[in-house]
Amino acid sequence: MNLFTGKMYKKDIYCCVNDTGEGFCFDTKMLSLYKIKEKDKEKAIEIVADNRKFNDRLPKMVYQETNRMCDTLTFVLTHNCNMRCSYCYYGNHFDNQYEEISSEKILMYYEKYDNYFMDGIKAVHFFGGEPLLAFHKIKEAVELIEEYCIKNNRKKPSFSLNTNALLFNREIIEYFYEHKVNITVSLDGKKENNIYRIKKDGMQTFDSVVTKVELIKKLHPDYVINVEATYTTRNVLDFYKTGKHDIEVLREIGFTSVHLVPAILEEDDELNALGAKSDEKQTFGYIKYAYDYMFQSFHTEHPIVIDDYTALVNILKQRKIRNADCHAGIKKFAVNTDGSCYSCHVFVDDNNYAINENALKNSQYFFSYVTNNINKYNRDNMCDCKNCWCKNICIQCRYVKHTTGFCNYRKFTNEYLLNYIANGR
Repeated sequence: MNLFTGKMYKKDIYCCVNDTGEGFCFDTKMLSLYKIKEKDKEKAIEIVADNRKFNDRLPKMVYQETNRMCDTLTFVLTHNCNMRCSYCYYGNHFDNQYEEISSEKILMYYEKYDNYFMDGIKAVHFFGGEPLLAFHKIKEAVELIEEYCIKNNRKKPSFSLNTNALLFNREIIEYFYEHKVNITVSLDGKKENNIYRIKKDGMQTFDSVVTKVELIKKLHPDYVINVEATYTTRNVLDFYKTGKHDIEVLREIGFTSVHLVPAILEEDDELNALGAKSDEKQTFGYIKYAYDYMFQSFHTEHPIVIDDYTALVNILKQRKIRNADCHAGIKKFAVNTDGSCYSCHVFVDDNNYAINENALKNSQYFFSYVTNNINKYNRDNMCDCKNCWCKNICIQCRYVKHTTGFCNYRKFTNEYLLNYIANGR
């Protein structure tokens, strides 16, 4: 496997060349990227250094934008779920908790966060449990928010949700299509690799999910459906055994955008894609093939894109430094079913990430909370990120930040994608 071995040259300049002499030179501070060959390495470094003379200011930092717009406000509609996926981070924590968020709390918190941020709320996300079990709440929320925005002359946010898709019917599909609700379906690639995605009664779900996706495509062929594919050690080993990758199956089903994410479980869990029982080289090979397949699909009528690639391209285009490991508690927030607020939906019921009542009383207290989060998670102050070459472009979930192997995983993916962007094929 052709892996890269980059290193820092001078200050803030990262160079990476593979064994064929192909590679890139990356200004980690200005987010400038250059194609290089082995013989041009020193020249490329000079070009990067000289280029800085023509940049009279640094890219905008995250903390300069925190009072402008809330990127995502997530509403956890219900903790109830009609599935029992063995790797779900919710696990059995919320079993028998069937409380649904009230319409009053939805509107109250939307208005509150909208007033705090000058440019309002960019996106509203519906989460669970399984949010389609509370479809009536989605309808209430969408209509309340749309009415609020019209009444107060505020820009309407986009709407989205994560779902297992089992409850889709014509009514739900038509409603989502009419209101432009972005759908992300959970499906882990090949049928054989979805054995951990089961119903409460232990029945498999793959065929049912595919049928629902086909129904959406039949009713609205232009409806873009995203997929979140969690891969475990099983997915990785199956790829090396059969030679067929999960991303190929997802594309065949009709998905055009995929969020490919490793299962993050207990360190010694055999399904943990980055754990003690996983082979890092094999995992990276699994990811490398997915990217290569994506790049090849760009030249076909039915391309498929991995969202990590899209995100990195946008960061480079906009030159916006990622100075925090993620935007949780900075530009992203979540409201639980009982109305309690958290920095992210994955931290619901974790008091370490709860937003206290004082912070929600007025903007002064709120932005004090935000500022504290910025300072707390600023990568320049974090020993494990401070000297990392990709800290300014790394999109890393705070929930998995300290998981064994995840930093290496992010470094590999960023390095591989930068090389492709620089050299293109």
